[in-house]
Amino acid sequence: VNGIRYYSIGGTSVLTNLFDVSDGFLGASSLFFGFEQNDGLVGKCSSHLGVVLRNNYPWNHLDEVNQILGLRQLFSPSPGSVYRAQANRLKNAGL
Repeated sequence: VNGIRYYSIGGTSVLTNLFDVSDGFLGASSLFFGFEQNDGLVGKCSSHLGVVLRNNYPWNHLDEVNQILGLRQLFSPSPGSVYRAQANRLKNAGL
């Protein structure tokens, strides 16, 4: 749109790590979405903007931005690595 490229990623897991104190809050807030997949704060479809690169990472809303000491689900991709790949994608696109 007007020379700006939009990309989006998102998670659909709410309870991701037993030691993450935010999981309880996100688990409770996810109940407001009913049966719609969500990350605890944002519904899956609401996270779509521009080109959807992936919308089912095993992350909750705070995992997506590497919060709460970087605790996330075992064997899930590192958000830092995902954002680094996105930065390379933008660089290769000349942005």
